[in-house]
Amino acid sequence: MKQPPHLLLYSKQLQLKPILFETLESFYPELVLTQSYTETDLIAPKAKLCIIDTLHLSIEQTHELLELLPDIPALLLIQNLDEAKHYAQIIRGRRELITINELGNISLINVVRHLFERQELHKEVQKNKLQLHELSTRDEETKLYNRRHFCSLLDQEIKKSNRYQRELSLVLLEFKKNEENINEDEKHSFSSLTTLIQNTLRGTDLLSRLDENIFAFLLPETDAHQAHVVCERLQEQFDEHFFSETWLCSFCHISKTKNEIFAEALIEKNMKALFLKRDERIINANQQLHLPENNNIHLTLKEPIQKTIQSLGRKCEQKYFESIVNTFKLPMKAKKVFLQHAERVSVLAEHLAEQCKLEIHEVQNVRRAGLFHDLGILAINRNILLKKESLSKEEFNEVKLHPLLCSEMLKTHSPFQLDLIAIAAHHERYDGKGYPHGSKQNEIPFAARILNIVEAWDNMVSSQIYRKKPLSISKALHEIKHGAGTQFDPTLVHHFCYMIEQ
Repeated sequence: MKQPPHLLLYSKQLQLKPILFETLESFYPELVLTQSYTETDLIAPKAKLCIIDTLHLSIEQTHELLELLPDIPALLLIQNLDEAKHYAQIIRGRRELITINELGNISLINVVRHLFERQELHKEVQKNKLQLHELSTRDEETKLYNRRHFCSLLDQEIKKSNRYQRELSLVLLEFKKNEENINEDEKHSFSSLTTLIQNTLRGTDLLSRLDENIFAFLLPETDAHQAHVVCERLQEQFDEHFFSETWLCSFCHISKTKNEIFAEALIEKNMKALFLKRDERIINANQQLHLPENNNIHLTLKEPIQKTIQSLGRKCEQKYFESIVNTFKLPMKAKKVFLQHAERVSVLAEHLAEQCKLEIHEVQNVRRAGLFHDLGILAINRNILLKKESLSKEEFNEVKLHPLLCSEMLKTHSPFQLDLIAIAAHHERYDGKGYPHGSKQNEIPFAARILNIVEAWDNMVSSQIYRKKPLSISKALHEIKHGAGTQFDPTLVHHFCYMIEQ
């Protein structure tokens, strides 16, 4: 038989203690029961159950006493059952009522047992909640924050940084086995390596495992120069502890700009930079590529050659796109409208990506996605495509398939690198009411959010099959601003309107 913990009786009536003790002692032979009438004993109780006599207390006073016992079960003594209805609002969770007349019988024992069973169950639930929280926020192997929880924390830090105008840096670190020493015994385990990182960082820095071999640490109130110093210090620690013999480490750090408002966008940008830096390091290490000592000519020719190559690439993309459109044999006028719309969206998307300070390769991907984004609509029934009247629900449902159709068409047959995910999501809305998947906010790829706003703009200011008279620039700008936070990403609306107004 399980012995109950220490019980505290909160009452001025001295005759209650003997009655309680006599009744409970028969079931709990080693019962400890103390009596008090001071709030100090309630604030820091040694007892695990508190019995409160309400005879000299109002309901408000009783409620205030219970507020002092958030984690301790309580039993309220009332004079009769008629009073029970007055305490209905404050009897919740591990709280019970019992009348004075029930103190001397089995009812008291049953209520006390019930309260302690619920208390044990409550402790078990809290323990399970803590374990579930750990499982949902921590990486199983390293016990560091996982990517999902880290992104949540990073979002909070970005908001703080924006609000208080503070610096914020994100560092990514990739570990790869040193191929030269792959057959040697590892001197250091993976866990000891992560422990070294934790010991090197500050207590306010956040460390996470994003992927199998990729770690991220967030450095609040740290600018780009300071982040670089942290990376150098970590590299020195790796060299000092001989980690470099077993692991190849690639660092990449980025400081938040005013454009970054979502964690995933910041991580994605840094991840791409990390992979580019890693690939560059691998090329330099393995292929031993060197420029001639006298490379002034190369530096002089580099920019015009690069522009020529980019121009040829654009022409190839345009010709390839037009060739695909020609296979569908559209009426001449409809084909012209379709091609011009694609070209305008492509150019606008490129300018907006540049306005958002994206990397060069990201700008190129957005431009290509803008050119090919509506290709799937050509696979829709011709009568629906050329219909001037309002579409029926069934017809519109078919039209809503065109982003996915485009992605499927280009998945295996495109000679160019295309952001098919952005193309498939370019009709998603910021509030989650778009199609085909109903994604919202930063669930939508950044490139798709760019395409969403520039295509809507072009549809408003250009002649369409369903609207011959386009909107004025001022009216279209008003519509774009009105859609901020619902149809469009509000940050992109700011950049886009600034770009158009300039």
